Amino acid sequence: MERLGNARRHLPGENGDLIRSLRESCGASCLMYGFFEATSREIIEMRLSSASDCPEEIAKSIVSAGIARASVLASLGMAPEPAMTLMSQSGQPDGFPVWCTDKNFVFGMGKPVGNYYPILTFCKRDTLISPEIRALLQFALAYINKSLTEYIYSKPIWPEGLAEATLKLLAIGYFVVKKNGEIEIDGREDVAQNCEFLTVTGNRLSTHGAKERAALADAIRLAAGDERQASVVSISDGHEQLKMVLIAPFEKGDKGRALVLFETHGTDHFALRDHFFRAHSITRSEAQVAHEVLNGRSTLEASEATGLSLETVRSYLKQVFYKTGTHRQSELISLYYSWTLPVGKSIAAAQLRSRH
Repeated sequence: MERLGNARRHLPGENGDLIRSLRESCGASCLMYGFFEATSREIIEMRLSSASDCPEEIAKSIVSAGIARASVLASLGMAPEPAMTLMSQSGQPDGFPVWCTDKNFVFGMGKPVGNYYPILTFCKRDTLISPEIRALLQFALAYINKSLTEYIYSKPIWPEGLAEATLKLLAIGYFVVKKNGEIEIDGREDVAQNCEFLTVTGNRLSTHGAKERAALADAIRLAAGDERQASVVSISDGHEQLKMVLIAPFEKGDKGRALVLFETHGTDHFALRDHFFRAHSITRSEAQVAHEVLNGRSTLEASEATGLSLETVRSYLKQVFYKTGTHRQSELISLYYSWTLPVGKSIAAAQLRSRH
């Protein structure tokens, strides 16, 4: 594979056909997209496509120009520098996406995920952009934004800062704890109140039952220790309901920490589940059964709660397993929590490995 610095030159497959088609549709001699990290001012997962007659200098300059423009817009809150012309800007409150032109360069930046920004830039002989091409560029940047989200949440270790923003958005409570369970960051909305199933005693995270307390401590040690393993622990809330607590490796400087995630009263599980069901093409009838299973109910209890026959419940559940690639209720629950409370694919993998 050809490379320009850490950029991949276009080749068939691996998104190569996509970026080449986009470049040709825009009439660009060279086009690049990737994820700009605002702290290090580097572009990661970069893809670059250039025409056969495009000089190497142009390909190099588009990368450096993309970094320069992204650095300015990220630091100035999306206000374009004097040398740039604002081509278009979203009417959304956050101002994303934003598009700018500078001589023969066109640059676009989407909404960030943590400190990462999706960017797209290209070079063409003129900067006249037709409405059709503008629509195509908006679609392309939305695709890059989606790819960024998938990339970030597939990381086995969360960057500090990204976790807090995401969890507040989803109304999910969290702690960042040391290997011994000592709390370093308390993410509860009201630190004076314990949740029903997790307790804080002497600035250490714990729970009521001895068995559950031991399981929580083991999971924290695995996440914060050398193993850097994620896991899911079920804890009773005292009302005959099990609550899932997710423990994932968390990056804070060079020290191992564990990120402990738990649902709060504000967590909208119906909205989260609806998103999960739609992503896996689960029908309304199947979702009715899946809701009960995700609440920790057996097939018999799901039958009684929904009014459906036990045979029908089992049939719907079989379809849910098939569509989600799971084989039993515990796997479905693990997949849902790892997918919707996004702690990344590593949690699902770790949980499934522990089941076999």
